[in-house]
Amino acid sequence: MAEPSGHEIRRATPADYSALRHLERRAFTELGSAFYPLPDIECALDHFEGMSLRLIEEGHYFVLTDLQENLLAGGGWSRGELDYIRPEVSAHGENDSGVVRCVYVAPQYARRGLGQKIMRRIEADALSAGLRQLTLTASKTAEMLYLRAGYTPGSYCDVRLPNGRVLPLRPMTKSLVSASN
Repeated sequence: MAEPSGHEIRRATPADYSALRHLERRAFTELGSAFYPLPDIECALDHFEGMSLRLIEEGHYFVLTDLQENLLAGGGWSRGELDYIRPEVSAHGENDSGVVRCVYVAPQYARRGLGQKIMRRIEADALSAGLRQLTLTASKTAEMLYLRAGYTPGSYCDVRLPNGRVLPLRPMTKSLVSASN
């Protein structure tokens, strides 16, 4: 697949929601299948909050499109915590901390720097909103993206799926203050 010719990063709108849900499912299914069994991926997608209209409406979710407005990647942050991770790996109670949410790249453009571009936009927006730190919970699929972006990994935690199996995820953090100096 050829490199996309030109791109734009903009804030997501409710009109993007359907395409973002499709990107989320496609990216996690296709890219995640190298790390997780398909039934576990489908169970996680069906039962845990991922992309939502609420996330878009908060105003801190971004899409990366090509010049024809085709969706290539998306990602954002919020101040809320995720319900499926342990409190000690969330941003709960931290006024200057946020959670990176729903970062996905279209599978045909994976590992071409688009995830890094979205992450830089997320971090700049979070910093301008007064955040000093971002946390996230990385799937094995996205771990390298976050490590390259300067996130410090914690120990794996097993998230119990409704099907009784577990999904190993890794909490990670990054100080935005030291990153901006």
